[in-house]
Amino acid sequence: MQIAEVSAPQNLNEALSFYKRFPNVVPASGCTSLMLESSNKSISIISLHNIQELHKIAKTDRFIEFGEGVTLSRILQIPNIPQLFPLQKAIETIGTFSTRNLATIGGNLFVNGTGTLFPILVLLDANCELRTFNTIKTIKIYDLIKPQNKSMLPDSFIITKIRIPLEYSWQVFLFAKNSTNTFPDPETVLLALTADFLDSNCTNMRIMIHDGRVIRVRPVELYLIGKEFPLAGEEIETTLSIFSDLLIEQNFSKTQQYFFIENLINYLSNIPGD
Repeated sequence: MQIAEVSAPQNLNEALSFYKRFPNVVPASGCTSLMLESSNKSISIISLHNIQELHKIAKTDRFIEFGEGVTLSRILQIPNIPQLFPLQKAIETIGTFSTRNLATIGGNLFVNGTGTLFPILVLLDANCELRTFNTIKTIKIYDLIKPQNKSMLPDSFIITKIRIPLEYSWQVFLFAKNSTNTFPDPETVLLALTADFLDSNCTNMRIMIHDGRVIRVRPVELYLIGKEFPLAGEEIETTLSIFSDLLIEQNFSKTQQYFFIENLINYLSNIPGD
């Protein structure tokens, strides 16, 4: 990757004005994805690193909000917020300590398509603030998923904030990633599951799989909601059959299928029922 030009605005209005005039520049904060890029193409970037508004963390009784430039290390250091545990667990699988000191939550959402945190933030019902010079939108991160399970920012928008609700925390969160590599490494995949229970009955479940695409595993969710845990042997077999059909339909490799199925079996065998 060759950097042709860098603009480093000092405030958000200046950045948005520049982006409006030069929409082909690449917004960047920690630049970790650019450092990993091996192509020889030349790009111009707009650095968001100096914009203090994008480095703020705000917390209320209802939500916690991160500027897009908040580093992953800072999020890991936040103590005693159960709703953040899934996000923090996922962050621990990303790169090295040095990488997490540079990488930002906003940058990871769209690194090489979608990063590790995209499906986790979807499961947590997170919203994001998107801005142009004269427009502000707040939308669910889930709504950024487009056809073919790819995510995409609307044209000309910069992501400025990520907001995670604190009104509710899942009783169960399970996460597995087979590599610390960044997406779209051809064999890197992750599986994340959230579930809630009333006594031993599953009242809600969400399952996401990710290989650069972001795929909600709705057929398995619909089968398991209402079931009593721990599951009977026949119910586990039916679940895995439904899951296997989806993995084949989505063209996952045999290695990836094995990883997903092995971890789902482990999850279903160990999810507490009460």
